[in-house]
Amino acid sequence: MSDDDLICICMTVSRGEIKQAIQAGNQSIDALKATLFCCTGCGTCESRVQAILDECVKDAAPLPQKTGT
Repeated sequence: MSDDDLICICMTVSRGEIKQAIQAGNQSIDALKATLFCCTGCGTCESRVQAILDECVKDAAPLPQKTGT
């Protein structure tokens, strides 16, 4: 899927815009709704937005630290 693909048709929000907003600190659906207004029209894109959010947060998660041996 390309960053140019529209995820929220109602508010014309692309995958890339969602990823940028997540990287800027909007790490919840509510934060993305407030920032981009995605998922605030018909709401059918919410599962796709959540999937992108989950993917970005997972990719950014730090690796667990090993404790002393």
